[in-house]
Amino acid sequence: MTAGLSTAVIVLSLALGVVALALAALDRLPPKLHLQALFLLQAAVMLQAVVAVVRMGDWGGSKGELGGYLAVSALLVPGGLVLAVEERSRYGTLVLAVACLVVAVVQVRLLAVWDAGL
Repeated sequence: MTAGLSTAVIVLSLALGVVALALAALDRLPPKLHLQALFLLQAAVMLQAVVAVVRMGDWGGSKGELGGYLAVSALLVPGGLVLAVEERSRYGTLVLAVACLVVAVVQVRLLAVWDAGL
């Protein structure tokens, strides 16, 4: 797992989360560009998961813990997106914002777990 990719995921997820919070406060739905950026975030999260799984062989930490964080990280954005599309109101946008912000928190925890296993 690379710190640069994790930093990119954290920055992108925080930016998308803050934008979604602002949209929820204004009672607006996310524009198409925001939804497309969420797919970019998901692609970065999946790339990070692939890199972590490939490098897991020479890593000495708890593989179950790392795998759990990777799985949660990979499911947060699609889950938030589904809920936001199903609930076309400010609350759906708020769920999307929380999902993005939680991705950032999980990424910080992933970095800590990865560093502990080195």
